[in-house]
Amino acid sequence: MIIQRDIEPPVWGLAGPNATVTVSVNNIKRNYKADQNGSWQGKLPEPAAGKVYSLVVTSGGEKKVFTDVIGGDVYFAGGQSNMQYSVSQMTGGEEEIAAANDKQIRLFTVPRDISYRPRFDVNDHAKENALEGVWSVASPESVKNFSAVAYCFAKKIVRDEKVPVGIINITWGGTPIEAHMSTEANRSLPYYAEALNEIAAKPASDSLIIDKRKATPQLPASVFNAMINPVIPFGLKGFLWYQGEHNWNNPYKYREQFIAFINDLRIRWQQGYLPFYFVQLPNMGKKPVNPGEDFWSVLRESQSSALKLPTTAMLVSLDIGDGDLHPKDKKLFGERLALMAEKDIYGKKIVAEGPEFKSYSVIRDTIEIVFDNAGSGLVLKNDTAKVFSIAGSDKKFYWADVIIRNNQLLVFSPKVKNPQAVRYAWAENPSVTLFNKEGFPAAPFRTDAWQLKEDGKW
Repeated sequence: MIIQRDIEPPVWGLAGPNATVTVSVNNIKRNYKADQNGSWQGKLPEPAAGKVYSLVVTSGGEKKVFTDVIGGDVYFAGGQSNMQYSVSQMTGGEEEIAAANDKQIRLFTVPRDISYRPRFDVNDHAKENALEGVWSVASPESVKNFSAVAYCFAKKIVRDEKVPVGIINITWGGTPIEAHMSTEANRSLPYYAEALNEIAAKPASDSLIIDKRKATPQLPASVFNAMINPVIPFGLKGFLWYQGEHNWNNPYKYREQFIAFINDLRIRWQQGYLPFYFVQLPNMGKKPVNPGEDFWSVLRESQSSALKLPTTAMLVSLDIGDGDLHPKDKKLFGERLALMAEKDIYGKKIVAEGPEFKSYSVIRDTIEIVFDNAGSGLVLKNDTAKVFSIAGSDKKFYWADVIIRNNQLLVFSPKVKNPQAVRYAWAENPSVTLFNKEGFPAAPFRTDAWQLKEDGKW
């Protein structure tokens, strides 16, 4: 096990009603009182990075002993199939598995299950294998079925920052964000009241049946209740998140859900604005022939809306995807997430993200665009044809030409004399041409706020 350094990490459990619970960490003892239901919670002494501890919990003649507990940084890794995607599936997976032998990396996979009610223990349900629901040192056996993105993230942090890293893996392929959101977070939005009311009316012990069908992990709050709630409030350093594919048909709804989800997690963990790093959906499908509307682009835009929240960062993956829904080179994803953490959490003076649209102005027949995160400067790579599009007041977009001047982007087309809007990489599988000199791609963007198709009509 790894416990979070630099804080007094929470510890909690169940004992007898009103019982006294003694928690001992390397012989430093603290006593806590259980409530009438036997629930208790306290805090451990602040651990030092890399120091080994023994943790002993006693109450009413019972004792639980945890050995080889070390201080370090713990990250929540959540999402659907791309975060679940295992080391054994990734490019270079065999080599990664064979080389896995590091006691500074500890892995914990929450068993996949769903529940009507918030659960207390991750081991209240069946496991797919013996390594679920327990902390494991990184080894060939423990790594092979673990999240590839999260493992590669941990490897880089351990290597570069010389601090132990623990990963709590809470993933389930094919799940929508509402399944990962709490009931309260879902109820803060007007979308799932009917389903939540039906769930609330059922006894907690009832079988998971909704509308005469067995409930699935698509049900609002179902994954949160069974998989996320039991690990709250385990001390964390931050969140890693890779999800959104399942919500493709409702991109506008998603931007509300995503922000509500992040805010709710932070409130529940009570550690302030814990850093939240997420992956923007990669490129997939066919290359665009003509400019047009695209649901994948709107979903990416919805993801980027979370950047208005404090201590969030987005990994733009357009240049490291392979055109498939599940990019195989997950090492690149994990290491880019690690660079964000090294910059924001560990204080490295590095550029870890690409250019981000800031503002624009119309100068005669050209639109000039200014960016944040330009690093050492903007650069165009590859073929710029069919990447930038421009439109006038008729809202009809044409492919545009582009040049860089004075670290600003100039976009124009002979077909549009009075331009009003520009879009970049606005397609399911766009080419990627705009980077900073540090090699990070610009996020897709549009300068307009014109209404696109409604949710559910893509």
